[in-house]
Amino acid sequence: NDYGDFNGLTVSIVGDGWMTGGWIGVIINMCLGGFGFGCFYNWFIRNQHNIFKVTIFIITNSVLLQMFRDGGIVSMSKFMLFTQMPIFVWWFIYHWMMKASKQDLYDGTFEAEEQSMRYG
Repeated sequence: NDYGDFNGLTVSIVGDGWMTGGWIGVIINMCLGGFGFGCFYNWFIRNQHNIFKVTIFIITNSVLLQMFRDGGIVSMSKFMLFTQMPIFVWWFIYHWMMKASKQDLYDGTFEAEEQSMRYG
């Protein structure tokens, strides 16, 4: 590699950009990262009312420190999956239970009773 030897050293996100393309690699890496994190923040702002999405945002922000330090996308993907899998499981259970309870509420019985009370 023309830009340095990182054998035995931890490659940060900036170092990863440096190794792939020097100053141009750092600039491109930081621009893409800034754009992605900006989109992620805007997504959070639009979804502040949803507790599951807020929890995903908070956990992701805490894990981003490791990404800035280590820079590896594969290890980050595995770590994010490990930390956020319980949230996705609870989100699935919540929606599954809410779907079942909504089906019980809207089985047509309530509407039929309401119409009979209106029209006698």
